[in-house]
Amino acid sequence: MTDDMRDREVALMLQAARVNRFARGFEDRVMARMAARGSAPVIRLERSLGRAFLWVAPLALAATLVLAVLNIRSTGSTSVDGVLGLPQVTLAAVYQLDSDLTASR
Repeated sequence: MTDDMRDREVALMLQAARVNRFARGFEDRVMARMAARGSAPVIRLERSLGRAFLWVAPLALAATLVLAVLNIRSTGSTSVDGVLGLPQVTLAAVYQLDSDLTASR
C-alpha cells in the first residue's frame, strides 16, 4: 500500500465520520445554560483599551521623561534642539550675533 492510497483511505474515513451540523436544539440548550448560569460581563473594546491606556500611559510618560533628562545631561541641549539639529547656544554666539547686527546698521 502506497502513501497516496493510505492518505485517500484516511481522508475517506474522516469524511464519513464528519458531522456537518450540531444536533437539533443545540443552540437553545447552550443559550439556556448561559442564562441559568449568568453570563460573564461583556467587556467592550473601548473599555479594555481605556484600561490598557491608563496602565501604559504613565509608564510611557515616565520613560519619556527619563530619556529626555538623560539626553539633556549628556548633550547639554534639549531633545527638541537635537531633533531639529539646532546648534547649542553659547554666550560667544550671542555676542557674535549682536556684533553682526550692530555692524550692519
